[in-house]
Amino acid sequence: MRFSHLKIKTRVSIILGVTYLLASLVVVALVNYTMKQQALVESKFEALMLLDQKLAIHTYFTHQLKPKVFALTDQTRPASFFDPTWMSSTYAVREINKYSQSLIKDKYYYKECAIGARSPENEADAYEKSWLEKFNQDPELLSHSEVRSINGKPYFVTIRRGEKMEASCLRCHSSPNQAPGDLVAFYGPERSFDRREGETVSAISIRVPLAQAYGAANRFSLYLSGFLVGMLGILFLIKLGLTRYYIYGPIAHIQRQATLIANAPEHLGETILLPEGPELRELTISFNDMSTKLRQIHDTLEERIAERTTALNSLNEALEKENDALQQARKEILHKSELLRSLANELASTQEVERQNLAVDLHDQVCSNLAALALTLETMKQRAPIESTPQMLSRIAGASILVDQTYEAAKDLMEVLRPSVLIDYGYLTGLRQWAGQFGQRTGIAVDIRGDELAPRLAPPVELALFRIAQEALINVAKHAQTNHAVVTEETNNGSVRLTIADNGIGFDPKQVGQPMGHRRWGLMHMNERALAAGGTCRIESQPGGGTRVIVEVKR
Repeated sequence: MRFSHLKIKTRVSIILGVTYLLASLVVVALVNYTMKQQALVESKFEALMLLDQKLAIHTYFTHQLKPKVFALTDQTRPASFFDPTWMSSTYAVREINKYSQSLIKDKYYYKECAIGARSPENEADAYEKSWLEKFNQDPELLSHSEVRSINGKPYFVTIRRGEKMEASCLRCHSSPNQAPGDLVAFYGPERSFDRREGETVSAISIRVPLAQAYGAANRFSLYLSGFLVGMLGILFLIKLGLTRYYIYGPIAHIQRQATLIANAPEHLGETILLPEGPELRELTISFNDMSTKLRQIHDTLEERIAERTTALNSLNEALEKENDALQQARKEILHKSELLRSLANELASTQEVERQNLAVDLHDQVCSNLAALALTLETMKQRAPIESTPQMLSRIAGASILVDQTYEAAKDLMEVLRPSVLIDYGYLTGLRQWAGQFGQRTGIAVDIRGDELAPRLAPPVELALFRIAQEALINVAKHAQTNHAVVTEETNNGSVRLTIADNGIGFDPKQVGQPMGHRRWGLMHMNERALAAGGTCRIESQPGGGTRVIVEVKR
């Protein structure tokens, strides 16, 4: 099965598992590398200690032991006498090193090596010979350190330039004839002769074993790997459980219920249990409120359609009775009968058109929002594991806004069906009442100036002015970025002028013909309503100078 065909939960589990495993491996590798680097630092320090210790022995022989013994034995010691135990610091260092090595478990390597050394134990191997040659070729080169594998085991190796041949040393190293007889007898006449003054004749070679330190680092890394894998596994399972409980489950529940409502209106009014998290709790509360209120609106619409159907049926019955009363005259009866049939057909057509308009409005304004809400919740469900908390909160806020918009659309639909205040008291009174509610929702104070006309305008004209003012104020809330608007009614020469003005940011009227989203459609609707009422509508605005919507109709 391809990875893209797996469920979101499975994909997230795999990604998180691989991430945790890689993180564990990186941590273990870093710890192992750090411990080995620390072992190298300690080995370097140990090599320096060994070097300082051996040099201290040489210094002690050269400056304290040998001068005093020579002074004590000058009168009795023959010229050919030679005893390496006190006359050769190199011999002493070598013997002390042997004794030291016999006492420790993890043996280090220390040798004062030379090419053609007096003692075969100090003879340089191939690696040490190559560095002695480099020391003689480059006077600036003092030492070299590296990690070498010797017999399959790692060692920290340091080789350092040793002593140079001085003029005082040539007595024992120039030729066998000039050297003390006992020295030649002890070491033989071939080794460590024919030296030149200034020649680097020896090097100090130190090897500190790293196997034990590396082994400890590897064992610790293995233990750490097991611990980290176990801990991260537990954390991984806890995270999956919490995510499923607090996010996947509630979102899936809301999504299923929203899909049911969008596909079957009979599920309107059903609610779902509140989840634990405050963010999803608020979304669920809004969803439940929306479902309940849409149920109420749906039931109210059915009742109103039933009332109007009853009224139409009553009118049809009255017409039929009148038709029966007029059957005395054949021509008049035929004429009235034809008229009644035409009127009945018109009434039936009007009823069907009204039902269709109501169905279209309900589908366009409510069901489309519900479908969008279901899609938003499905997107939230899919994106929840990989998005950060601010991104998820932003999507939840968008879903809540969509719920509020759906509720407002339903209320607007009811107001479209029967604006009772406007019908009973006039459009200014209805507008004042609506503006109060509008101000509470948006924080925009609306000042309505003018009085109801006497006699009142025709109902279609009042309805058009009312709707245009509503649309203009809604545009103020959406685009003007202000908290105050003024609606003014004026009469002049048999016409009525209604002006809706704000002191907001304004816009360039030349851009009205370009795609502008909700603002463009709102201005088009206002203009169409004005034309339908036999009037005109124009817009005056400039960037930073506010906006004025001016509507003029005849009385």
